[in-house]
Amino acid sequence: MGNFYRPSGFFDAKCFIYVPLAMMVVSFLLAVPYARLLWYCPIVYLAFIPTLAFGLLASLGSQWSIKKTRVRSPHLARTLGLIGAIPSFYLSWAAWGVLVKNASDQPGTLDLGFKVFSVIESSVSYRQTLVQAFSPMELFATIKKIGPVGLWSVEGYDVHGLFLYLAWLLEAVLFFIVVAKVFTKAGGVPFSERIYKWYPKIKITSLLSLPSNLSVDKAFEAIKAGRIGALLEAREEKSPEKASYFTVDVYYLPKATEAYATVYGHASRPSGRGHKKSLLAKYVKIPETLAKTLNDRFK
Repeated sequence: MGNFYRPSGFFDAKCFIYVPLAMMVVSFLLAVPYARLLWYCPIVYLAFIPTLAFGLLASLGSQWSIKKTRVRSPHLARTLGLIGAIPSFYLSWAAWGVLVKNASDQPGTLDLGFKVFSVIESSVSYRQTLVQAFSPMELFATIKKIGPVGLWSVEGYDVHGLFLYLAWLLEAVLFFIVVAKVFTKAGGVPFSERIYKWYPKIKITSLLSLPSNLSVDKAFEAIKAGRIGALLEAREEKSPEKASYFTVDVYYLPKATEAYATVYGHASRPSGRGHKKSLLAKYVKIPETLAKTLNDRFK
């Protein structure tokens, strides 16, 4: 593993406050639109789509806290993100609980041409969500009441009971998986302990050719093992539609003693139609001169 970046594991103690708090604040801002989207989603089994979006936006919107507190540990970053995700997901349920409480007594109908759904009008605000969040027993009572009977009706069929509970469980699992992935990645980005800065990501836009003396498989295997000789001989590929090639993201700081690269291989398919993309090496060490050359020549 000596040829690859390894996070130091260091962090600023303020991360234990900043990261969960940032996650909660961003999630609170997203909780109301997310809850409303779920409320008017006519098919409960499609709720995973807005849930994935909620988890992704909440994580991306709060991962700055990892950079701010310089958490150089994927494991700690993931743990802090998940700690913040627990109250964050609870806030989305609080917004949903307000919608249930404010629901009209008489459901309307939504005719989509091929199906008729029953629609229950409701409303929710941030203030009401915050008030509901501080009344957990009331919220749990609402969940207990709705679970056995459900809310939506699709041509007279209600999703309720075990199937509804499983759908809710899937939503929670998806939310926490997305949070874990985003924060794990944020904590593993290269950081220079020498100048105490994060490496910026420089995307090389040019497509780099494979060395003429190596087959595609051997060139790819060399990069996977951290041997970057294939990159040292790289040139800009002029005929990417036919040949295999590399694409590279460079992590380079002028005053740092080391540089890194994430390398993707694009192997041409036997049929000649398109390429198969694969991650060959993530944060492999490269000479500072090579990083500068790639940056200057191919950016």
